[in-house]
Amino acid sequence: MVNQYRAVLCALLPFMLFSVPSQASNFGMENIFGDRLEDVAADSENTPRFRFFSGLEYEDVGLSNALDEVEMTTVHFDGWGTINKNWQLGLVSERLQFYRDGNRLNDADIIEFKPRYENAITSNLRYNIMVGYRHVEGNRERNMFKLRPAFFYRNGDHALNVNGLYIYRHGEMNARGERIDKFESEPNYNYRINDSFSTGAGGLYESEFNQHGDNTFRKWGIKPFITYRVNPGFTVTLRQDIFQVTRRNNSGWNQFNTNIQTTTRLTDSIRLVANVAYRHFNEFDGRETSEGNKDVLFGRVGLSWSF
Repeated sequence: MVNQYRAVLCALLPFMLFSVPSQASNFGMENIFGDRLEDVAADSENTPRFRFFSGLEYEDVGLSNALDEVEMTTVHFDGWGTINKNWQLGLVSERLQFYRDGNRLNDADIIEFKPRYENAITSNLRYNIMVGYRHVEGNRERNMFKLRPAFFYRNGDHALNVNGLYIYRHGEMNARGERIDKFESEPNYNYRINDSFSTGAGGLYESEFNQHGDNTFRKWGIKPFITYRVNPGFTVTLRQDIFQVTRRNNSGWNQFNTNIQTTTRLTDSIRLVANVAYRHFNEFDGRETSEGNKDVLFGRVGLSWSF
């Protein structure tokens, strides 16, 4: 089964490299509540009432000091419904399959609810506050709660958004018997050069703490990108991420990601989403029990619906 998915991914790569970006805020599985759709204002002109993504995601992790791992996600539904100009409701339903060294270990069924309130401060500045509940059934049943405030500013060709994130994992413990909370901040700046080109950069800071206040994980870095729009139906976005990841013992990885984010418009309501990413993790100050260096191939293919 894993080899079949890998063959499908390789066959789709040419289409991924020559289609249009989905405008999702995160590539791959960087964010545990990873968005697969463009973040738009609830009251913006011509915004569809319903937007959602359905498809497949594949992540192949090669480890130098451990057995290779594969995660495959079937996304039944990931999207938003607009209630009015101030309120949206997000819903996610997906199934995850996990393999190690080619052997299927366990599955997980995941459901999320994400209501969001949004309002405008001025014509150029708006904010929203989103809360999320995530339930995982099967693979170590657990519940997670999320709070994410965000600000969006636009002035002509310049756009800036800044968001914060807090994740509380209820009833979940790590191998040390600790409960871990996660904090994240992500500013993003976008400059529209002309009708064909835009560029910008994002930043990311993540930190995880146990119940005693000890820092167990830290990640920070930058995400420069460039977008080329050939015509209204054909765009390619290339992004290069540079991160440093540190664990509690001061060991960690220098992480380099190359991402191509794409969509192809099929009709006014349907788009083909096809993304690919390669990630390399170069370990520093590793321990004998660590996973070592990592090489990760990620792919996503599916349909984005709006109506």
